[in-house]
Amino acid sequence: MILLDAARPDRLGSYGASRPTPNLDALAARGTVFLNHFSQAADTRSSLPRLLYSRYFIPPLFPLSAKVPFSQPSDLFRERDSEAVSLPAVLAANGFHTAMISAHTWLKPETAFAREFAEIYDLSSELPLEDDFPHPRAEAVIDFTLDWLEANRQRDVFLYLHLMDTHSPRFFDQDAEELLYFPKPEQRRHWAGTRDRDLRGREPFGHTERQVLDAIYDGSLRYTDRHLGRLFDLYRDWGALERTLIAVTADHGEILLERPGVLGHGGPWYDLVARVPLIISYPERLESRRIDAESEAVDVVPTMLGALGLEPPDGGGFDGEDLLGGSTERSTRPAFGQRAVRFDGFKVIFEQPDELLLARETPDPALLTGEVYDLAADPGETTNLWSRRADVVAAGLATYRDHLARPYARYRRTRTERQPDSSFAIAARHFRTDRPVPTVGNRRPASKSDWVLSDHWRDSYLMAMPGAPPLTIEFELPNGVYEMSGAISGGGRLVLVDSPPRPFGGAGDGGAVALGEIEIRNQLFRAELAPDRDGSPFSISYLGFRPAGAASDDAERDERLRSLGYVN
Repeated sequence: MILLDAARPDRLGSYGASRPTPNLDALAARGTVFLNHFSQAADTRSSLPRLLYSRYFIPPLFPLSAKVPFSQPSDLFRERDSEAVSLPAVLAANGFHTAMISAHTWLKPETAFAREFAEIYDLSSELPLEDDFPHPRAEAVIDFTLDWLEANRQRDVFLYLHLMDTHSPRFFDQDAEELLYFPKPEQRRHWAGTRDRDLRGREPFGHTERQVLDAIYDGSLRYTDRHLGRLFDLYRDWGALERTLIAVTADHGEILLERPGVLGHGGPWYDLVARVPLIISYPERLESRRIDAESEAVDVVPTMLGALGLEPPDGGGFDGEDLLGGSTERSTRPAFGQRAVRFDGFKVIFEQPDELLLARETPDPALLTGEVYDLAADPGETTNLWSRRADVVAAGLATYRDHLARPYARYRRTRTERQPDSSFAIAARHFRTDRPVPTVGNRRPASKSDWVLSDHWRDSYLMAMPGAPPLTIEFELPNGVYEMSGAISGGGRLVLVDSPPRPFGGAGDGGAVALGEIEIRNQLFRAELAPDRDGSPFSISYLGFRPAGAASDDAERDERLRSLGYVN
């Protein structure tokens, strides 16, 4: 399984792109191409466990950092259900030797995801990094992989390979340069070394900026494709390409400023981040096909096992289906994301949490908020029809509940009260407050005397303007002793609402501020935020927690996470 982080299918030649990706295109020509394939989530941490376990609901990858917020505080109390079984576990039970070779810093040996494999190679820590790149590049990763395969040539192996070159930051390097023609040398020099993120500040885009951004992204695919060709050549030289199952997919797509100001992924389940490639090549057993019907990431594991003639062990099961087996008519099957559904030509995205959407009592659709798109008339998802298509909202909610209520109920039964053994953070958007706090976009609040929540899809913060009274916050947290920190701007104090209350000094510029040791009882964190009354604004974007005994955060890894866009 080859995972290309943040890879968009519309940029691959086999999916109709004008710029070829010759090695992946040749693989697709021998295999099955799923033309409308969707990830279950728009970020790596949430999507990868869903892919590997074929589960709509499963705990996300642990961040292993007190600067990276956890997806939902309630997920800290969840674990895998008893029937969940991973692809490497099934293959190991059938005689395969399993290994993970990853350039992504999320996939650490400490994570449950990585521990599914017999061998774990976190190359983001093991290999030296090139200048400006927060991850090992494909050339070095493939070099390592070729050596590993040579050493394991006599074994039946399952290898999970995670490449990061299609993930931002991406640069206007030689591969990008060769995709564009500049009549004057100074034009080429002007753009040399430009990062994709640098272009975000140049909006509104001109024609040249659009060309440069597209070349940067396509150049990253071209570079990755070239080195994947070396991997495919090794199998060809062995005479094993026909009898090797190779699946190529992605964890999510990427928005390349098609939506104003957005360069990256995460956030709402728009098609630009939801739609991903899926190519499965196994010439010995599978014919070459192109499949239009919609499919999902949860289908990948049962499809691969079906091609191998294998089934999950007794007591195990998958939420997805074998896309190449059986006679199910798939053209009418919905596809699901986090709080989102694609069905009957429409997309519905809900703003409410699954606790409400999938509660035992059906919520009133008229009280929900979100987005509705007519995908046939508006494939770019630019016109929100929520207020005009109540019928689609109701149908989308019914479809979402019909398909996901049972998997969600199974997930809710997996409650654990065990304290985590590594660091995490809780974002301000997940703080419960003792009184209503209005939500605004990324702009200064109109109010001069109270609190607001600025909630963007990537980050959030609670802000108090001068004169605001104290605000009490709370959220679920497993019991135990923690070292606490927070991303705080301005002056103020945090007073724990327990017995006795203890003040913590807090003043900073938005970076992490140490807040001392705390002990959580009754599985609840509650505190009072009291800004200084000296006229300066006060805001907090997250609170970080390092369990007692856990390793301290790695400053070098924090810098890599910042370069990758996970830490502000």
